[in-house]
Amino acid sequence: YRVSRENYATYESIEPVTYTIEKKALHGTIAPTTLLYGDMLPTTYDVTITGFVGGEDQSVLSGDIVFVPSVANTLTIGEFAVSANVGGVNAANYTLTVSNGLITVEKKVLTVTASDLTLTYCDSVSEYPLSYSGFIAGDSIENLDTIPVATSEHIWNSPVGEYEITVGGGEDDHYTFEYVNGTLTVEKKAVTITAKDVTVPYGTKIEDIVFTYSPSDFIRDEITVTYTAPEYSVTLGAGNVVDVVPYVGSENYEYSFINGKLTVEKRVVTATADDQTVVFGDPVTKYSITFDNMAEGEDPAEVIDTWPNASSNYTA
Repeated sequence: YRVSRENYATYESIEPVTYTIEKKALHGTIAPTTLLYGDMLPTTYDVTITGFVGGEDQSVLSGDIVFVPSVANTLTIGEFAVSANVGGVNAANYTLTVSNGLITVEKKVLTVTASDLTLTYCDSVSEYPLSYSGFIAGDSIENLDTIPVATSEHIWNSPVGEYEITVGGGEDDHYTFEYVNGTLTVEKKAVTITAKDVTVPYGTKIEDIVFTYSPSDFIRDEITVTYTAPEYSVTLGAGNVVDVVPYVGSENYEYSFINGKLTVEKRVVTATADDQTVVFGDPVTKYSITFDNMAEGEDPAEVIDTWPNASSNYTA
């Protein structure tokens, strides 16, 4: 701009004065940006510009700021600069400079979940399955520095119930770990107990009844089998049959019972003619008989329906 003054009567003529009004400097600051491992780099960043006057703001600027990150991608964890190329920004009354900003690339959260499991009592777990959520494209558990592991307090003979599956131990340069525990449920084991059939003579004491188990892979000491059967089969007549029913006490099993049969057969009794001595010429009035193997406490005269006949060819 040129300013001149004319020489009036009271003034002396002077040379014109030139004033130069330069553009005002604006300063921009790129806001810090936080990204996660594997994220796409943004093409724009938030910039705060200061220095406007007269109520003006960024609307007086035309053109775009071109941002230039110092890193090509977010596959490396750390802090990186981002600069601004303002060559394409125009303003009639302003110049613009922008300070470098900061890009922080942080580890990505990887969620590791222990799968719920159900097994039967006495089974063992060879491995606790884990599922992963949060890997970037191309990554898998093979890329982890230390793979997480899952454990529980369950052992092969732990009682029926629920046990927590806990996950932990994962380490990696690019991921942080979030764990979701699972539940291991131990259910009762199905066991079929069969009482074997028993056949005894009438009046015989039942010493023992044999039981078989299916399947056989269980802890035998946990099962105590009792049964109902007559102590002496003398209470039953020959040909009678009763159930032999087992009972058990362990709560780790689901039981099925197959009853056995107790069959009472006729008892073999030996009838022996007693020796007799008589004086020559005397008759034998009656031949006596001795019975062997009678049931305990029984009198032959009371239980034998038809008495055996004893005779000889002796005559008086």
